[in-house]
Amino acid sequence: MRARDEESLLGCLHPRQICWLLAVWRGNKPTAWIESMEIKAWDGFLALIRSMDLCCSYETPTGRVFVQGATLAEAPEGVTGLMFVPEHRWNDVLRGGVPCDFDHLDPRAPLAEPRANLHSFIQAYVARTIDDLVDAMRARETHD
Repeated sequence: MRARDEESLLGCLHPRQICWLLAVWRGNKPTAWIESMEIKAWDGFLALIRSMDLCCSYETPTGRVFVQGATLAEAPEGVTGLMFVPEHRWNDVLRGGVPCDFDHLDPRAPLAEPRANLHSFIQAYVARTIDDLVDAMRARETHD
């Protein structure tokens, strides 16, 4: 991603979202919940996540998508960098299912559209690893 593209994307995010994203990228914060992101920033956000070698997860109308960053050196065999958990299996993951149980997708496949709220905003979790991402989601979603 070119620097100009990154600057353009960062201009679409709230300064607090930028700080949280950079804190995760630098290792100062294990995870971040990016809420109320405008739909127009979504494609650039995903490109930025991949260029920063971070992981993110977001909700779709049929389940959860997990995107792993650019480097998959530590990934188990069969992990493709793009995973999906159907909505009917999500509670299993919240109760302790592991990322190895996810459906691995072709990373070249188009990503599913995120589920936006009534005001056309998107929410995503961001972390350095898939395990940290799942732990944060478990903590947040089992206590809401």
